[in-house]
Amino acid sequence: MNIKSLASALLISCAAATLIAAEKPEKPNFVVILLDDVHYNATGYTGSKVIKTPNIDKLFTEGRFCKQGYVTHGVCAPSRAGLITGRFQARFAYETLSGGTENALALKHGLSLDELTIADILKPAGYTCAAVGKWHLGENKEFLPLQRGFDYHVYPVGRHNPTAKMLETGRSKLLINEEPADWPIQENGDARYKTDLMVDLSIDWMKSVAPKQPFFLYLCPNAMHGPIEAPKGMEDYGIHQYVGMMENVDQNLGRILKCLDDIGERDNTIVFFLNDNGGGGVLKNDPACVEINNRPFSGGKAEILDGGNHVAFGIHWPAGKIVGDDYPEVVSSLDILPTMAAAANITLPTDREFDGINMLPALSGEIEPVKDRLLMWRAGRGYAIRKGDMKLVWRRNDRMLGAAKKLAGTPKNNPIDRPNPADRQNGFFFEPELYNIAEDPTESNDISAQYPEIVEMLKKHCDELDAMSPPATAAELATYVSSTEGLDPADYPKPARVDKVQAYIEQQKAKQEKGKAKKNNK
Repeated sequence: MNIKSLASALLISCAAATLIAAEKPEKPNFVVILLDDVHYNATGYTGSKVIKTPNIDKLFTEGRFCKQGYVTHGVCAPSRAGLITGRFQARFAYETLSGGTENALALKHGLSLDELTIADILKPAGYTCAAVGKWHLGENKEFLPLQRGFDYHVYPVGRHNPTAKMLETGRSKLLINEEPADWPIQENGDARYKTDLMVDLSIDWMKSVAPKQPFFLYLCPNAMHGPIEAPKGMEDYGIHQYVGMMENVDQNLGRILKCLDDIGERDNTIVFFLNDNGGGGVLKNDPACVEINNRPFSGGKAEILDGGNHVAFGIHWPAGKIVGDDYPEVVSSLDILPTMAAAANITLPTDREFDGINMLPALSGEIEPVKDRLLMWRAGRGYAIRKGDMKLVWRRNDRMLGAAKKLAGTPKNNPIDRPNPADRQNGFFFEPELYNIAEDPTESNDISAQYPEIVEMLKKHCDELDAMSPPATAAELATYVSSTEGLDPADYPKPARVDKVQAYIEQQKAKQEKGKAKKNNK
């Protein structure tokens, strides 16, 4: 498919997808921009002193920035599954990564076909829907967006800055509606930067469908997932290529918002802007990169601490009066689906339980917000339960569990295997911790000994998460162990909590001092 002929293909695809109303319907459009692995303080609004993000900052200022915005998991795939379904991923056994494309294809690991996506909910109401960018909810054809309610799918595969050789060998490629397409080459001979390309095609698509149909754009750039590659010409924007890469994200948000202005849809479009999980560990190889982290939260990607699932989260809808000051109460990515359904006047199906809530009344100031939300996380590293300001953190003792599996000779886990709920009862967990998030956002002061009754109350919600999950598969059961016999828990103590950012600063200072001393001794 040639990009130049894309406009006509888009029109045909959208016309086939839904009936085109004679006049613009009284329904809002939706744009969900879901970034990848962004560190919490990588925007000016959240405190960055080294990254300039005027468009993101303006969106958060004009809309409502959710100071307690959460996602449902610390890694990509399950987090995206929770958002797109509005349900805890434990309900449908999609709680892990797939272990690579080939493993996902071979095991047919994807979002359960019994689940409804946001597009499945919107499409019967006359919406046309596009998924652009990272999907991560299954690689087999039946799991791809065109089979999950979407009418248009753009999937650029490979590096952010693909070379000619990568394009020739197929290591980088562009798929549009599951068919190969030409990756655009710019006048200077360079391939179009991946995030720019996604936004190019998103803009073309929005212009092709508006104002004839209400639309849903699910835009998922691979930024800021590694490898960290800024666009050519932006590599030296600051202390690290991360800066130019993130500033490119900001520029592309500006392009999306300008497009909404140009097509006259800005006021009646709800824009959700967030991230799938916390940023990874400290950006190494440059001491200055300690400025880019998840502070004030502890931990990061793949962890159950707030650094893994508390993300920068903003919502803007001028026509719906979602504007104004920061929103102080808890919001979850689970809330996006029911909020969109309510805005579109769609009644949700009653054959399943949705775990999010409609945020519109609270965000627009019509009602007082819920102040005692229950959020639950279950992952390989343990459980976390937040109720009001109190958060239970219950970590698995991975070293001890690994030793027990080695003694028992159990098969090696497949990446898609879910955690064994019985590990808590079988002695493979450390003692639970309790934190008051309002007073201790860094989760540094464990108050479990002071409030044992709260610990016991929150532990029951771990059982609730386990109970909603489908039974273990035969393959999962084969990897479970049930005894700590032959192991001494004292040999596997809880690792000390370390501020990785501060530790990195001290490490770099020590290196600098060592270098100075060596130079002076010459």
